[in-house]
Amino acid sequence: MALDIKPTRSELIKLKGRIKQTRNGYKLLKMKRDGLFHEFRTLLTEMIAAKRELTEAYRLAKTRMDLANAIEGGLAVRAAAIANSAHPEVEVERRNIMGV
Repeated sequence: MALDIKPTRSELIKLKGRIKQTRNGYKLLKMKRDGLFHEFRTLLTEMIAAKRELTEAYRLAKTRMDLANAIEGGLAVRAAAIANSAHPEVEVERRNIMGV
């Protein structure tokens, strides 16, 4: 990147200031990236644990459904499921990490 500058002391001081500002900006962006990566790893760990719990709950529910089908029959189980249907609730939150 060629800059059209005059070779004076004041231009040198301005250029050094721009270089310092650029380095500070780079360090700030690096800190933001590291913060986002750390938050991502934390959320990934929580997601893996939640998936494991959900898989276990599904396995237990499937076993109980098979048992209910064997004892009561498919029609009675479907009727009970329709009468007892519930809609799941999902919570979503938004967080800023270092302004991102």
